[in-house]
Amino acid sequence: MAQVVDTFVEITHRVIARDGFDGYLPTLLLPATKKLLVLEGAPQDETLSGVAKRWAEDNAGTADFVVVFKADARHFDVVARIDGAIYERREVVNDA
Repeated sequence: MAQVVDTFVEITHRVIARDGFDGYLPTLLLPATKKLLVLEGAPQDETLSGVAKRWAEDNAGTADFVVVFKADARHFDVVARIDGAIYERREVVNDA
């Protein structure tokens, strides 16, 4: 599963490099079903983290997931649930 998280982070970096980071929306990967979801209309303030995490958990149910969302102008957060354990890390946007 760690490889799935790393690959999703790499893809996220490529999307940001191509499309920019200003309008980046929270994105959820459900590895078991290979489903990818985007949260439109998410708040662009300090409540985004909680909103994105709840949205990911609601959509994943009990399944593993990886969600990425904008933390600030230079970083995005990665939250993964793997076998019930939550892992979080912050990534620097490559072109920021």
